[in-house]
Amino acid sequence: MRTLIFIALLVGFVAIGQDKPRTGLLFDDEAYMKTPIKAQNVAFQDVVTETTNASIKQFAPTIKNQGGYGTCVGWASAYYGRTIIESR
Repeated sequence: MRTLIFIALLVGFVAIGQDKPRTGLLFDDEAYMKTPIKAQNVAFQDVVTETTNASIKQFAPTIKNQGGYGTCVGWASAYYGRTIIESR
């Protein structure tokens, strides 16, 4: 009987440890699919150079983990935005 209880507890603890990390984003597939798509011929009128890409990686902080809290979307947006603005 003790062995059975021990195995049940062990399986329970393993199941708790396998919990997926929360992302904080509740994605709505239907609303996303209803979003209108931008026309292919739309371009910026004031572009002077032929730059095809840009990066702000040099100003962004390293990636962090919020643990079990479901705040990663809001936290990352605010933290990264604020860090990039103040990095000048």
